[in-house]
Amino acid sequence: MNAQGQISSPQVEKDFRAFLKAQRLLLKTLNLAGALAATTQFRATAVAYPVLEPGGDGLAFDAHLGTMDRGARFEIAINRLLRLPPEDEEAYRWPAIRLWLRLQYKMDLTVIQYLSRHSTYGVGQSFVTWSPSDQGEFVQQVQGCDAFVTFRDIAPTEVRLSADAWEYRRHNPAPDPTMEPWWGVFDVV
Repeated sequence: MNAQGQISSPQVEKDFRAFLKAQRLLLKTLNLAGALAATTQFRATAVAYPVLEPGGDGLAFDAHLGTMDRGARFEIAINRLLRLPPEDEEAYRWPAIRLWLRLQYKMDLTVIQYLSRHSTYGVGQSFVTWSPSDQGEFVQQVQGCDAFVTFRDIAPTEVRLSADAWEYRRHNPAPDPTMEPWWGVFDVV
């Protein structure tokens, strides 16, 4: 935390990396099942961050086809979303941090078959929870979705972890998903 008591994105990433190390988990060996378990366990047992209450500590799952610096890849992201108290409550945008754990898969037959069962970008395979008490239901939703069932035991081509400073509109923290993505999460209404 900084002098004002705010957390920073580098600190959140550092905390998660320390958690993984304490659990003897390596990013390069994580599969989807292990990534979901580690992310939910970190949220439930590790550092409690000073976030807006209620609903300031979220967890999101998102499966989609994306283009990254290394070309098109299928990606499954498990994001911890932290809505922070604003310095100015009248500001249009409020601060947030996204801890972004991304499992990327090469475009192979498994990915192509998955995408053929869903829309082109995998929309509909995303979930979010803002309540720690709903984390069990969130995990059940994720574990029951086709993306998780298909990729849970497959080794990803690459696993990336980053934390980003983010902002959201204070009057619209959950915008219409048909109009725009929200912190890497699409949610079909």
